[in-house]
Amino acid sequence: MRKANITTLASVLVIALVAAGVGMGTMAYFSDTETSTGNTVTAGTMDLELIVPTFTLTDIFPCKDLDPITFTFQNDGSIPGYLYYKVTYTQNDNTPNAVNLNADEFAALIYVEAVTYEHYTLAGGWTGSPGDDLPKWMDMDLNNDDYVSLYEMKKLGWLEYDPAPAALPVGDGGRFIITFHMADSLVSYPDGAIELDVEDNWPQDDGIDVTFTAVLRSSAIKP
Repeated sequence: MRKANITTLASVLVIALVAAGVGMGTMAYFSDTETSTGNTVTAGTMDLELIVPTFTLTDIFPCKDLDPITFTFQNDGSIPGYLYYKVTYTQNDNTPNAVNLNADEFAALIYVEAVTYEHYTLAGGWTGSPGDDLPKWMDMDLNNDDYVSLYEMKKLGWLEYDPAPAALPVGDGGRFIITFHMADSLVSYPDGAIELDVEDNWPQDDGIDVTFTAVLRSSAIKP
């Protein structure tokens, strides 16, 4: 009789445990799920439109008035960017003379006489500077002769379009107008190697081929 009671109790316990397991498996929780779809991540575009005329300055000599050259650009991309440019050149020497100047020596004789900035915005159009902006460039005067030569521009590498740089908004642009001049007296070579004597006919028939390169970057750090 006692054995039967034990068997019956064990059966009750098994049934209770099974019932408890069934209960645990069917417990319910409230929930609400939302899904966000159609999301995209796309990189912006940098698109610089640069209009630089192919210019030829021939038969130049000291004190000759040279035509100004206009460099125009616009940010046609989808994000703002910082504009930088650099000047490079190679020698283009027609006929060697008594003192044959190399490319750097000749470039040291060609300096910027005047420069003017003009800015363009989609909202306001073109706005010009009231006068010559050349003083902004004086930090490029490496030999402190109050002139900025093509040689100095090349030596400095990448230059900021505007000495007070700011990101160029989408659709905005600008231009700078440069007038070059040939030195009319002794010029101290920026590296201090020699003094170039224009009055002694040294640069006659010498020349350089000049390349202007511009880049629009999303970073304010120079290339």
